[in-house]
Amino acid sequence: MNNKNKLPVVVVIGANGFVGKNLVEALLETGNIKLICLERRVSLEKYSSKIKSIQGDLTKLETLQNLLVEGCTVVNLAYSFN
Repeated sequence: MNNKNKLPVVVVIGANGFVGKNLVEALLETGNIKLICLERRVSLEKYSSKIKSIQGDLTKLETLQNLLVEGCTVVNLAYSFN
């Protein structure tokens, strides 16, 4: 596939919080992105068909390896790592 036809990928870390949930909703309204969200606990079920949700720990290397893709834009809204 031609890179011009690929949707941009946005990774939201801290998607469970107040700002994160509102950002996810705003990004989904654009309809022109692939959205990946890191959650400490599952709370974005209502978007399950529209996002890739990864439940994990930001301090673990394997979480980051599963979360990040080449060329993605990362929005880090996490305020606490424990």
